[in-house]
Amino acid sequence: MGLRTAALLFALGQIWTSRYAVNPDGIAYLDIARALLRGDWNEGLSSYWSPLYSWLVAVVFAIFRPGLRWQYLSMHAINFAGFAFTLWAWEQLVKEWEEWQGPPAHRGLVNFAGYATVCWAGLHLVDLAFDSADIFVLALTLLLAARLVRVRRGSAVTADFVVIGLVLGTAFLAKAATMVMVPVSFVLLAIMLRSVMDKRLGITALATLIVIGPFVIVLSVAKHRFTIGDTGPINYSLVVSGLSAEGYKDSVLPPPAGLPHAPRVLLNDPRVLGFAEHTTGTLPLHNDPAWWYRGYPVLLNLTRQVAAIRGGIAFTGVLILSIPSVGLFLFSRRLWPAVGQLWFLGLLAFGALATYWLVVVHARYVAGPLALIGFILLAGAWHTTLSLRVQRAAVLSVALLFGIGMWRAMITVPFYLAGEVMSLGGSPFRVNVELAEAMKRKGLKPGDRVGFIGDTLDATWLALNEAQIVAMVPARIYHSDTELGRPIGESFVKTDRFWQSGVKKQEAVLTAFREAGAQWALADEVPPGADVSQWMVGGEALKLRAADSGYLYYRKLR
Repeated sequence: MGLRTAALLFALGQIWTSRYAVNPDGIAYLDIARALLRGDWNEGLSSYWSPLYSWLVAVVFAIFRPGLRWQYLSMHAINFAGFAFTLWAWEQLVKEWEEWQGPPAHRGLVNFAGYATVCWAGLHLVDLAFDSADIFVLALTLLLAARLVRVRRGSAVTADFVVIGLVLGTAFLAKAATMVMVPVSFVLLAIMLRSVMDKRLGITALATLIVIGPFVIVLSVAKHRFTIGDTGPINYSLVVSGLSAEGYKDSVLPPPAGLPHAPRVLLNDPRVLGFAEHTTGTLPLHNDPAWWYRGYPVLLNLTRQVAAIRGGIAFTGVLILSIPSVGLFLFSRRLWPAVGQLWFLGLLAFGALATYWLVVVHARYVAGPLALIGFILLAGAWHTTLSLRVQRAAVLSVALLFGIGMWRAMITVPFYLAGEVMSLGGSPFRVNVELAEAMKRKGLKPGDRVGFIGDTLDATWLALNEAQIVAMVPARIYHSDTELGRPIGESFVKTDRFWQSGVKKQEAVLTAFREAGAQWALADEVPPGADVSQWMVGGEALKLRAADSGYLYYRKLR
């Protein structure tokens, strides 16, 4: 009870100190939820963004109708509910294992390592400040694992197979990449039931289809083609094939010619892109990449594919070594008995990991399979008897690994909370809400159209004003091919070019904005020495480059 309470309190601290923060993915989900609430099914049915998180946001917004200052916190509250669900699912998994194997040799030590592992997965790998369905994917993966353990130990009833199907279907609605768990789970069930004709497999399949089927049918009708989603092909084209999508994910190869919906080039020098043909959501390229990048081929670039797999495996290896339960396993080293009993969880984890190895591995993507690996390591130490001195060493080892993974949150959450209590400012992400409020006072209204100079994916605060970007001088956003985990990087060569241009060229850009329908010109990441004499200061903005001004500038175009 104490460990669970501590985990929930830390999670509350994380969402409170990040209540003004939001990521571009969160903005896409928020825009889709708003479309659903106003009955715009065309925009509300996305073939790129999985629907579950948007549905949850829509329900919360319909019930509570949060104001501008509380919208991001409302989304974080959904994340907190997902974390509470994750803790419950972890406890179900541990309970199933204990009913199968009996009590652990050192319950307190096992509980400490277990809660440290699930908190590491949920609060570090996923991070409740990041608005996405990943925390629910983690919870559903653990719940699936608990039911599979029940099947393996021979205690499952018909209802358990229904639950397995419902979990698999819901996981797909949360994140399309989890589709791989469906065939893997059915193979595992067939092996454990020793028959591919067992009627319980049919029950599981029917429950899965009941969840997935209606969405696939409605989505296919809305998109005028059969589809279960376009997330995989688009990401593979952009990240592995290396095809560029200017203004969104600008890789190493030029985009193919003849795309039906390519963003219009309104001006070449400085570079200006326009989106008037499909202005959905706040950030059109990010809101509906399936529309803009239709026609991108899925090309096998063997060199990049091998690099993606090698990098993904290496990054996963680093993460595995930092799982807190490793700290307990080091003192038991009885992995093989646990693997022999839990081989099916190992295969489930490997199947999920392999899916991401083929494209890109981010920590939040693999929280579920790594939590399963963490549980297998915990199971390996389940019956190991340790001396009091070794137990203390194991506690320190688990705490050390937990601290290494969680050090940033363990420092920033108390620091920001203390800052708020002492009126020293608290979280720096407050500028998102303050900037949205400032621009609202200056006249920026819902539905207003904007031309943006800078990193549009960093302009998430615009969603609070419900404004839309219809043209931009783009930053270059890309996956780093040289850093472990291939994180997102930014380059501002094109936006800097705007500020280096003379007055005549800058006015040509603003004219292009007007022709695209923009009522406002906004600019952030303004380099030092830029002439902003014709611009007004909108407010303080988050800086991606230390030398930049740190302010948002604006000009009214109409």
